[in-house]
Amino acid sequence: MSEQTEKNLIEERARIWNEMTGLIDTASQEERDLSAEEAQRYDQLENDLDAKSKSIERIQGYNQRRDELEQPQVDYRLLPGGDRMAEERQVPVTQTDEYREAFFDNLRYGFGGLEDEQKEVLSRGRMNASEMRALAVGTDSAGGYTVPTEFLNELIEAQKAFGGVRGVARTFATSDGRDMEVPTIDDTSQKGEIIGENNSANEQDTTYGQKVLKAYKYSSKMIKVPMELLQDSAFNLEAHLNEVLATRIGRITNEHFTTGDDDDKPEGIVTGSAEGKEAAAVAAVTYEELVDLLHSVDPAYRGLGAAWMFHDNTLRELRKLTDDEGRLIFQPGMVQGEPNTLLGEPYVINQDMPVMEASAKAILYGWMQSYAVRNVMSTTIIRLNERYAESGQVAFLGWARHDGRSLHAEAANGAVKHMVMDDGT
Repeated sequence: MSEQTEKNLIEERARIWNEMTGLIDTASQEERDLSAEEAQRYDQLENDLDAKSKSIERIQGYNQRRDELEQPQVDYRLLPGGDRMAEERQVPVTQTDEYREAFFDNLRYGFGGLEDEQKEVLSRGRMNASEMRALAVGTDSAGGYTVPTEFLNELIEAQKAFGGVRGVARTFATSDGRDMEVPTIDDTSQKGEIIGENNSANEQDTTYGQKVLKAYKYSSKMIKVPMELLQDSAFNLEAHLNEVLATRIGRITNEHFTTGDDDDKPEGIVTGSAEGKEAAAVAAVTYEELVDLLHSVDPAYRGLGAAWMFHDNTLRELRKLTDDEGRLIFQPGMVQGEPNTLLGEPYVINQDMPVMEASAKAILYGWMQSYAVRNVMSTTIIRLNERYAESGQVAFLGWARHDGRSLHAEAANGAVKHMVMDDGT
């Protein structure tokens, strides 16, 4: 449709609006309501205004679609760097509905049971997954496929709900598993200066450090499913795998994200924390010790949204503590969405935290987002047909790569502090 037609409609709509405005202004100036005749005219104008607006929107929508469809199609692969340009202009295969359907049909029926189009979609998804290079390609029993993006997000969300660290740490994803170097800095002991007129500023170098995030490979172990269930259309294979994968991988990664020793595994948030307070007892803490731990963390980090982290058994004991006025230091949330608090700060229950016993680092407090969790964005599932065939079962094996560590420079005023229990001697 012509631009002139659109222009005429816009002008007509403006004229209608001006007349409507004039009726209202006249009545307002005379401090009265619209007369019956004016009200009838106003209603008619309002209907005309709506009709003109719809016509304008229709023309604008048509023109936009026309421009999109008539735009010359460029084969970016013919341009320098075109393969990359073409890839960036396409939705990743693993984000399409076609891939998701082909992926779960492959798990249910095997690669041989797929249509040719589905095999092609899966193959393209495999080619885009960097970690597939280490897997056998072309065989149904050894080939693995990257899980659909939506299913991956569901897995991560389930792992957040299962564990304690993922829900409060800084999490991010990478498209490959190469070592990721993250710079750190500790300049807390340095200050500025006052200098006299015409004097030169002094020098004070700062010290930079580096943390390296790796991509440790985790396995779900074998997940066996009877063939009868796979053949039963009522069996929700997707939900089943989500539950098992999230629980198994979530359980081991949360353990490592909590207390991992950084020896061929992640550095746990406890391992990377600094000591903030030593308790006087082996299996008990006092109100005063908790206050000391809280204030061992710099107010700058507390203001970012600090929290406690401990085992549920520890919470059981802390709920019994009172302050100097005899008031419980535990306070439940009073309205929906408001968290329970300890000394006015929210807490996280993490069943992989050490319980209160000799020399245990049983309580954490601080800015939990100073701990980073890395997810390599290609969880893989392999279908194994022959392994348990004599038992009438098909096995699935899930692979995922992760790492986690504190990104704060190792210093006395770390963003997360722990309370260590007395050693009992």
